[in-house]
Amino acid sequence: MGDEYKGDRFTGDFSEIFRRQNSFFGGTRDAYYGKGYRIILDANIVLRNLSLATTAKNRLEGEARFFRGLAHFELVRMFAQPWGFTNDNSHLGIPLRTEYSLESLNRSTVKQVYDQVLADLSAADTLLPDAPASGKYYTATKWAAKAYLAKVYFQQNNFAKAYQYANEVIASNKFTLDATFDKRFSKALSTEGIIAIADQTTPNQYNPGSELRGNFRSDLGIPGFTFTYQYYNVATARPADLRKAWYSNSLQAGFNVLTKYNKNFFDLPLVHLTEMKLIRAEAGAEVGGANLAVAIADINELMTRAYGGTTLICHLLPMLHL
Repeated sequence: MGDEYKGDRFTGDFSEIFRRQNSFFGGTRDAYYGKGYRIILDANIVLRNLSLATTAKNRLEGEARFFRGLAHFELVRMFAQPWGFTNDNSHLGIPLRTEYSLESLNRSTVKQVYDQVLADLSAADTLLPDAPASGKYYTATKWAAKAYLAKVYFQQNNFAKAYQYANEVIASNKFTLDATFDKRFSKALSTEGIIAIADQTTPNQYNPGSELRGNFRSDLGIPGFTFTYQYYNVATARPADLRKAWYSNSLQAGFNVLTKYNKNFFDLPLVHLTEMKLIRAEAGAEVGGANLAVAIADINELMTRAYGGTTLICHLLPMLHL
């Protein structure tokens, strides 16, 4: 749906979505919707049978509520008008499923969906363990719940709460910024992932990021997703911007492409530390007071990693309402 893509190269469902001219049937869109509700269904099955658990009952309930909240949140963001579209958020959202059922349900209001999302994530925060199962954050922990609470409150423009939860994740010191950009989408090299889907290199196992790789990978041929010249020129305009390495206009002659997914395998982060830093920065700037200094420090840190310094901070200040 991004205007920066070369949409004239899309076909089928992608073309319909890009042109905002969806037909009644569309496998790509329908599969996205269906996968979200499959997560919710599985979570409700776990919760329905929770009494059968003899060990790890809190973890099982916490994981189920975490993923149910995550799925409802992502679905309502995609398939409904945003929070704040009506003054009381009574506009229709998506069907809210909190019990195992195969019956059709009417759409709940956006407020009802968000209330349930917050309830699920808040419960997960108290139920989930502090540490992941195997040392890597491939399983849900309370930090993943807090990170998604920060995202939800930020979506609601509840900046005080967004700041609170983003700050709790950052202040835990369990996650550190990757020094270079090639670590986030790598095989177990990133230190930023608050929850990530682990790469599986075993044959016939689920391979996270395969759809990203399939649509964007540019070293083996012309990818399905390429960029307009206007966007490419903006993305590569600043000589000091180290992120220029993500783009190429020569790898596939005549096409502006992305390079960061040119790998056979990588972990797929669902939420990571950079996002928490950006949420804390924006929320801190909105709240003001002592939080303003923290916001500036967060942006300076990210700017230094991207540009080697903070000389461009003046361009960012208006975005932070400073």
